[in-house]
Amino acid sequence: MKKQMRMIVVVACSMLGVGALLTTGCKSSESGSTRRTAGTYVDDSAITAKIKAKMIADKTVKAHEINVDTFQGNVQLNGFVDNDSQKQRAEEIARNVSGVVNVQNNLQLRPEAAGAGRSYNTQGNSGAQIQGSSGGAEVKGKVETNP
Repeated sequence: MKKQMRMIVVVACSMLGVGALLTTGCKSSESGSTRRTAGTYVDDSAITAKIKAKMIADKTVKAHEINVDTFQGNVQLNGFVDNDSQKQRAEEIARNVSGVVNVQNNLQLRPEAAGAGRSYNTQGNSGAQIQGSSGGAEVKGKVETNP
C-alpha cells in the first residue's frame, strides 16, 4: 500500500511538472518592452521573408543591397539605393505586407563611386603628365623615364 501511494505521488508530481513546462511557453531572455515570444519571432521572420521575396521579384529594387529587419511588426530598411524611386518602392513594398505595423526607411542614396566626376592633372617628379577623367573616358599623357 505504501508503495502504491509513493508511486501515485511520483506520477502526480511528474504530471504537474510536465504541465508547468507545457503551459509556460517559450520566451526569449530579453526583458522589459523588448520581450517577444517564440511565436512573435516566427511572425517577424515571416514578415521579413515576404518583404525580401517581393523585393527580389520587383524590377525597380535591388533587393540584395537592402537589409530588412523586423521586430514586433516594425520593419527597418537599411542599405544603399541608386535613386529616390528605389527608396520609395522598397518602402511601398514593405508597407503592403500583412503584419507590418510601421516602416522605418533608413535607405541612403549611394554616393558616387570614389573619384567619379573628378578630373585629374598631375605631374610627378619623373616628368609623367596625366590628364583625363577618372571614369577612363579620356586619358592623355607622356611618361619619361630617367636612364
